[in-house]
Amino acid sequence: MKKFFKILLITVGVLLSSLTIYLLVRTTYSEDPDRKYVHADDGRIFIMHGMNIMDSGKNHPLRTGTSTKEDILRISKDWGFNSVRMLIFWDGIEPTKGKYDYEYLERVRTRMDW
Repeated sequence: MKKFFKILLITVGVLLSSLTIYLLVRTTYSEDPDRKYVHADDGRIFIMHGMNIMDSGKNHPLRTGTSTKEDILRISKDWGFNSVRMLIFWDGIEPTKGKYDYEYLERVRTRMDW
């Protein structure tokens, strides 16, 4: 079951990253053979400008931090970032060995939807 949640989190992360790129740039990309850059079809190099979010979750009782939906939207709209790195805590997912906190996963999903 633990392996399932790891795969689920990786899958969700990949999907979220892909969706972010599509929504912000709406063009297709190909990988550089030297794996140095991600290129758009027109030859432009896609550079991600981002920041870490949810770091306040380290000490937050629900492990999700104090950021609001408005805070997250401001990252793109007002600050011009096109990506984020969100902290997800394993002890939030599995607070007790073999017991998964589905409410925590739902809170994470809500924040990823933002």
